[in-house]
Amino acid sequence: VLSNEYYAYDTAKSSVYIERANVLSKKLKWDRAIALYYYHRGLLKQFASQYDQAGLSFDSAIIYFNKEIERLKTREEKELIALEKSSSLSEKAANLMKVGRGAESIPIYLDALELWKASNQPRKAEAIGTYYEKIATSYYDMKQFDKALYYDKLSLSQRLLSNNDEVIAW
Repeated sequence: VLSNEYYAYDTAKSSVYIERANVLSKKLKWDRAIALYYYHRGLLKQFASQYDQAGLSFDSAIIYFNKEIERLKTREEKELIALEKSSSLSEKAANLMKVGRGAESIPIYLDALELWKASNQPRKAEAIGTYYEKIATSYYDMKQFDKALYYDKLSLSQRLLSNNDEVIAW
């Protein structure tokens, strides 16, 4: 958490905290904490425009989130970790977009979207709308405007369900 607070304006301090967290999470053999380490490390690398390293970190996060999901017993716990995995998938896709690989981002965004669709979270419609928007942006960047418009319309339909004016405006 401390790493996340610093990464946008003091990446050196953020890196120190994240590496400390990594050492502790490996000592504890706690897959979720290791996954979160790789997720936040990916954000740091992405912020530093080190896209290859960011992609590898997001891939590692996804692997550890999958291990944690397999270990957990309750549906609620599995859902929480699945949504954290969804964030890693989303960042992986965003990372691909930044290096001009938008076509590869779409199936990853769709995987992240499915995890939200399977959830019972109160912000579900908002999150689904956001993923549709990200898919629309991928298609837009590839100049596939019909597909972009289709996903933008899906995004709006989900955002209207949220009854949140700020979300609808986006």
